[in-house]
Amino acid sequence: MVGSMGANLGELSRIDGISVPEGFCVTTEAYKNTIEQTPELNALLDQLTFLKIEDVERVRDISKKDTQS
Repeated sequence: MVGSMGANLGELSRIDGISVPEGFCVTTEAYKNTIEQTPELNALLDQLTFLKIEDVERVRDISKKDTQS
């Protein structure tokens, strides 16, 4: 239900010697519902899309923004 990436991480976590960080998976349907119901979140994700990975401070600033305000 969550796609191949989630399944692959689950399989990797069962292999001795492979370290997979803790986390969670979200279904595509749940993600789409969240984006549709929270346009502010979609706007923040759009801002992140245009950044380079080296721009750590800007990624951090955008990630801290509250979608509830």
